[in-house]
Amino acid sequence: MSLESRTERPFGLAQALKVRTHTFRADVGPSRGSTDSAPGPHDLFDASLAAGKALTAAWYARQKGITLERVEVQVERDDSQERHGKYLVKVRRAFQTRFASPATPWPGEGDPAWCAGGTHRRPRTPPVATATATLAA
Repeated sequence: MSLESRTERPFGLAQALKVRTHTFRADVGPSRGSTDSAPGPHDLFDASLAAGKALTAAWYARQKGITLERVEVQVERDDSQERHGKYLVKVRRAFQTRFASPATPWPGEGDPAWCAGGTHRRPRTPPVATATATLAA
């Protein structure tokens, strides 16, 4: 597999990225000399971590015959010490399964029926997985 990243405009920072048949963009904010026209590299890294966790959980549930309707992943990062080799990432995951018939409508999150009527949802604050990456100089 290959990924392409090309500068969109001469002397610019924004990048056009291509993975297989998919295209997307990356940029940095004004403090780094650009216009924040797209997610930055750290945003894309965090998004790939969240997607990987969610897709893995959904795939695993499907393989094991677990009815998993919804996966929520929240990634929080602290990159304030990155220049010193520390990048802290906290990952929270929540899962929703349904024990009622598949024809039962999915209640909205503001709906009091969200945790009733055959729907079970783990709390919004499940255990946090924390990872620290040490970068080589």
